[in-house]
Amino acid sequence: MLLGLGIGMAGLSILALMASVEGGYWSVLPGLLILGLGLGLTMTPSTEAITTSLPENEQGVASALNDTSRELGGAIGVALLGSILTSGYTHRVAEFATSLPSDLSQMVSKDYFLALGAAQSVQTSSPNLASQIVDAAQHAYVDSWTATMWVGVGILAAAFAFVAAFGAKRETTTQPAPTVAEPQLALSGANR
Repeated sequence: MLLGLGIGMAGLSILALMASVEGGYWSVLPGLLILGLGLGLTMTPSTEAITTSLPENEQGVASALNDTSRELGGAIGVALLGSILTSGYTHRVAEFATSLPSDLSQMVSKDYFLALGAAQSVQTSSPNLASQIVDAAQHAYVDSWTATMWVGVGILAAAFAFVAAFGAKRETTTQPAPTVAEPQLALSGANR
């Protein structure tokens, strides 16, 4: 599990270091692939840790706990990182947005996709302004993405430390082999 968390941290770090407007999708692909590998190497051991912690007759509970923790963790993670990304975008694009007319300024400062819509709405009347809006929005978004990935690295580092300190330890105990009872033959009467 630690290996997977470490690889996941490397993937998020690469996402933070390589992401660029100019590089497009190719600038984030390596980080996404490495992050996916790390998460894949983390999920199986975490599932095993949960299911082996309960007796066989409670495996339904273990499965439900596993599913719930993944769904809840994913939802909270997306909400937290998405909020950080959105807040960072709004902060980074604010100075540029103040130089725009108020209707455009509101759209550009609220959301990346609204900014792209604002650029499209002025494309025919003012292509230079549209290009400036797209450029400012893209750079603000990528800069926010980078900061958000570093927060993700910090969260995975905390998980790594927690698992290293308190994670399930494999115990190698030898159990005595079960004894097989010898069948008893019922003999009636004398030896024949």
